[in-house]
Amino acid sequence: MEHDGGERAVSGGREWTEFQRAAIAHGAGELLVSAAAGSGKTAVLAERCARLVCEGREAGVGIENLLVLTFTEAAATEMKGRIGGAIEGKLRAVEEGGGGAEEMRWLRRQVRGLDRASISTLHGFCARVLRQHFAAAGIDPAFEVMDGDEARLLREEVAGEVIGRWHKRVPGGVGEEDFAGFYEAYAQGSDGSLAEMVLRLREMLASVAEPAAYVAAARRVYGEGVGEVMERWAKEIVAQQVRVEGLRARRAAAEVLRRVGPGAMAEGLGRAAEMLAWAEGELRGKGCAAMGAVREALSYKWPQCKTVKEVADFEGLKRRTWGKVKEGMAGLCEKALAADVGEMGREMGKLGPMLEVLLGLVA
Repeated sequence: MEHDGGERAVSGGREWTEFQRAAIAHGAGELLVSAAAGSGKTAVLAERCARLVCEGREAGVGIENLLVLTFTEAAATEMKGRIGGAIEGKLRAVEEGGGGAEEMRWLRRQVRGLDRASISTLHGFCARVLRQHFAAAGIDPAFEVMDGDEARLLREEVAGEVIGRWHKRVPGGVGEEDFAGFYEAYAQGSDGSLAEMVLRLREMLASVAEPAAYVAAARRVYGEGVGEVMERWAKEIVAQQVRVEGLRARRAAAEVLRRVGPGAMAEGLGRAAEMLAWAEGELRGKGCAAMGAVREALSYKWPQCKTVKEVADFEGLKRRTWGKVKEGMAGLCEKALAADVGEMGREMGKLGPMLEVLLGLVA
């Protein structure tokens, strides 16, 4: 569910949008809530948890049955406070409205159990589980969770040790010349720069769902999949650049037709728009094979654009329409469409051994 808008209604003393109410009231099954920062995700989750607890008396769903995990201590504290506040608000409403004794007892029990509820950070929850089952895990129950600074220092120390070992002896599967080339070209001959690259890649791989699949895809890009990558580049990236210029040409033609009227200037821009639309279709359909023909077709000589004295600020109009479109098409022909696809592929292939060095250091 990815929404910020919708009709609004008041519930529990707060105004909720239609989509927020849907998230709060969602029943069985998984639910993903995605929204911009500051749009109320935490408040919605807290209200949802409070609703589950407040309405869970018959089903036996209490605060002790919830597992709420956050990334930071501050977020966990905020979440616990919001959930507690929502339950206490419900309790006050029931007391003031003369609700049933059973319901009030249930809600008071939930308020009392809030301090013991499993509302914490991810690492806090994992630490608690490990301490409860330390024997099965085979660890000392007196272990401590490192803070961010300690973890960073340890990672840097380990990365330094790994790099030191590679300086002495490069592991099998990676050529010594490849490591030396990578060290000089990409790490600027600095252990510190190399360690930073290794740690950044390690952190990135830890954030993807399937690191092994990601690495395999990366190896393919710089290996046997180079040709496929170049085709996608032509069909998607270059074609999109042509599309943008085509949109510019159509807007320019429309403005000139409106300001100046039919004539050579509007026809010239219209022709440019048609040529760019054709070029986009060729690139999306044929990829790299169309690059030369498209470049040749878009390199035609533009006609002269005569001044129309009756139009106010004609020169300004000409610069932002005729001039911009002409400049944009020339830029395509000189840069993206002028690229030597074969040479680009060969250069990408040369990066394969460099990638293996970096992956080997992270492994």
